[in-house]
Amino acid sequence: MIGKLNSRKGQSHVEIIISFIIFIGFLGFIIFMFNPFQRVVDPTMVDTVFNKVNLHISDSFRSVSINLNNEPFDCFSIQNISGMNCKNPQMFVKNREGEAVRSRISGSNYELEPKGTYYTIYCSDYPDSLSVSQLGGPPGSCTTLGSDKYEIGIVVNNRYWVEDKVLKFNESYFENYREFKQDFISGGSDFGMTYMELDDTIIFNAMINVPTRVDVYSKLYPISVFNKSADVERKKVIISFW
Repeated sequence: MIGKLNSRKGQSHVEIIISFIIFIGFLGFIIFMFNPFQRVVDPTMVDTVFNKVNLHISDSFRSVSINLNNEPFDCFSIQNISGMNCKNPQMFVKNREGEAVRSRISGSNYELEPKGTYYTIYCSDYPDSLSVSQLGGPPGSCTTLGSDKYEIGIVVNNRYWVEDKVLKFNESYFENYREFKQDFISGGSDFGMTYMELDDTIIFNAMINVPTRVDVYSKLYPISVFNKSADVERKKVIISFW
């Protein structure tokens, strides 16, 4: 009788231990599946990050077209155009065929080499945005054209991503990410950017290692990039936030 009682007590202890192990295993499974301690991420933050990146990488560009009555035989000079605010070396000029035209600013005038009768002048506030070919010869030596010798179009203002800034973004991202990211996000969040051609060819992928089991929110944005040859290129970026 006493033997049977001890046996039942031992069996009860085993059942308690087994039940406890099952409970702990079930609790671990719930935590693993639903992770109640996981940081909650707001999906709309992707747009916020993109807007900050956009301000960081883009810059203001101004352009105006000039149509001459006749093509000059030598370099010519026109008066400063209101609203352009060009400075050396932040001016780039193209002719109708899209060829680069050597130019410079001399005093309050724009001096250009002759390459037809139609020109487009581009100016930027960012010094490294354009690859400028300076006009040779001493400043002020070009023939000044009277205002009746040419027509000026409307000054157009646009904001584009700057090619040089895009490349520097990628460099800065990996050089010191923890400090760099503070310009775009706060707290313990992280972000990345994938820069691509329109055919989805990846140019670079600024992305640190994403931890496992973390919700990553991504969004595709079309962008326009102004390169050093004053061409506007269509690209795409994916902004990721976690």
